[in-house]
Parts: sequence; C-alpha cells; structure tokens
Amino acid sequence: MQAKLIFLNMALYGMTAKEFKNKYPEKEGNLRDNSTIEQLMIMNNLQILKCRYVKNQGYHLKID
Repeated sequence: MQAKLIFLNMALYGMTAKEFKNKYPEKEGNLRDNSTIEQLMIMNNLQILKCRYVKNQGYHLKID
C-alpha cells in the first residue's frame, strides 16, 4: 500500500513525503498537514478513484 500512496503524492505534489521533509525541514507536520484545502480534496478524490479501480479490477487491498 505504501507504493500507492507514494504514487498519489508524486501525482499531486510532485514529491514524496520524504522529499518534502528534506526540502522543508523548518515546516512542522507532514506533507498533507501543509496542504491547501484544494489539495486535500483532490487527494481524497484520487484515493476514492484508486479504491474503485482496484475493486473493479478484482484486486483486494491489503490493509497494513
């Protein structure tokens, strides 16, 4: 599941959470804590679409 989250972060933010921490060490919180409301809404929609795609493909998500 980690790779899917990294993919979504790259698609929306252009960087991984680790890259964000390295680029902005002075900011508190994580990548999503520093997101705009629009970015959070887009991320939510991307996650819903990902889940629907996986469900329609017959795959089962492994929840860690």
